[in-house]
Amino acid sequence: MELLLSKYKIQEEHLFTSFDALWALLIDIGRVPGGPEVYCIIDALDECESDSQETLLQQIDHSFNNLRTNDSVPSSIHLLMLSRPYPELEQYLSTFKCMDLGSYREITNDLRAMIKDKVEDLAWRKKYPNSVFEEVSQILEEKAAGTFLWVGIACGELARVQSRNAVKTLQALPRGLHSLYQKLLNAAVSASDEDDHRVIKEILGFVAFARRPLTIIEMAEACRLYFDKDMDSRLQFTRELIDLCRLLIVIDNGYVRLLHSSVQDFLLLEIQEINAMKTNYALSCRCIETILHKCQPAMDKSELDPEKGFLGYSVLHWPEHARLSQTEFAIREELKDFFQIQLETWDRWLDYYNYLKRSPWGSLGS
Repeated sequence: MELLLSKYKIQEEHLFTSFDALWALLIDIGRVPGGPEVYCIIDALDECESDSQETLLQQIDHSFNNLRTNDSVPSSIHLLMLSRPYPELEQYLSTFKCMDLGSYREITNDLRAMIKDKVEDLAWRKKYPNSVFEEVSQILEEKAAGTFLWVGIACGELARVQSRNAVKTLQALPRGLHSLYQKLLNAAVSASDEDDHRVIKEILGFVAFARRPLTIIEMAEACRLYFDKDMDSRLQFTRELIDLCRLLIVIDNGYVRLLHSSVQDFLLLEIQEINAMKTNYALSCRCIETILHKCQPAMDKSELDPEKGFLGYSVLHWPEHARLSQTEFAIREELKDFFQIQLETWDRWLDYYNYLKRSPWGSLGS
């Protein structure tokens, strides 16, 4: 505590907003003579935003790699990091002790316990006969292939059907996450009107590449949905479209998110219409359109609230989407006014951008 207070007196609030300052504090705590053992668990490292992931890995490599550091002061810090085995992570972490969790018998036992808990809950809700309970449990164990997420999605599908259809539904689900995602997407498309097919894929792409999770009204405006409806109808109709995407995306505390980062992997690999650069370009254009239409002189800054619409997101994030679209980016004719400095739209955008960077809305991201 004395170490923390001494750092805070010098850096004040900057201590809690700077990653470098917080990391240095963690390292200092680990080197206090006679101090406590510190255990840090970093789950789903592979799901971390790429720039933040790179920063964290560089710091871990610099601070804890014995081949690179000459510091003789022992550290009481212990890190446990969980991740899928991506090459870009292995290049930093290969010198540390690594284990394949799938090879541990305890994982199988944990998965079996999860299946038992899920099926007991389904049996209570759906009034499964004993024979259905046993068969569902057996099929889940056989098809899961050690993947907890697969079991969770499969049980989500079972929750939609009556007990007499439980076994048939489960037998129809493919093994492997990508195959399961494809089946869910096919079901979403077949359950919707032809006019909604494009919208469903646009929603999936925007959720996958938005710089932070979007609210329902932000999603409605980003995808140009139901502009002619009142707010209640617009929100409800947009929710219904999101619900069509089944378990690929979810609404969590009012924000639309991917179920899991593996959904983004699936979308990029399997869905031809979803491309990182093209989707970022589409998002940058929607952002600029929104700024042109809504960013007015003397506008009430409450209009930048994510609960009010897509304007705040657009002001803050269009430059990132433009950068990430790389060679796809081009200035459309209808967007040229935004880049005409003499028309003052650019100045208004910059004013609101600077305001948002200082506001709580500017730090939304999880």
